Amino acid sequence: MPLLVCRRAHDWLFWMAKDLGFLVHAAKRQFLTLPPKTDPRYLDEIKVGLGFTDLTVATTAEPKRIANLFTDTLPKTARTSAARWATVGSTLTEHYAILRKKIKPWDRNAALAALRTDADVALDQAGIDEKILAWALEEQEDEGRWEHE
Repeated sequence: MPLLVCRRAHDWLFWMAKDLGFLVHAAKRQFLTLPPKTDPRYLDEIKVGLGFTDLTVATTAEPKRIANLFTDTLPKTARTSAARWATVGSTLTEHYAILRKKIKPWDRNAALAALRTDADVALDQAGIDEKILAWALEEQEDEGRWEHE
C-alpha cells in the first residue's frame, strides 16, 4: 500500500487516497538535517529570505507527527487501505504513468478525470458501494482548499 508523506496536501488528495487505497500524511513542516558544524544562522537566512517559515531541523524528538503516523495511524488504517489498493488503486497503473509525465495542465485535468472515471468503475466492480469523492478538477472549478497548519 503506497504512503505519501508530504509537507502539505490538498483536500482532494486525501479523498483520492481514500478512493484508491493509499495513505497521505501531511507533516505540516518541512524537516531537514544539517551537517554537524552548520551555523544555525544559515537556516534562519533561508527561512527569512525564501519565506520557508516551516523549515525544521529534524531531531530525535521531532518529528512527532511522522512518528505517530507509524505507531498510531498506520496500524489502525493499513488493513483497509491495503485491501482497497489491491482491488482498486493497483489496477489503474496506466493512468499513473500518464500523470507522471510532463503534460499540459488541461491534459493533466483530462487524465485525472479519466483516472477518476476508471476508479469509479473499479470501485463498483470491487463491490464497494461508496460514492466516489470529488477529487478530479471540473471546468472552471475553484482550485480547492489546501490543508493548513
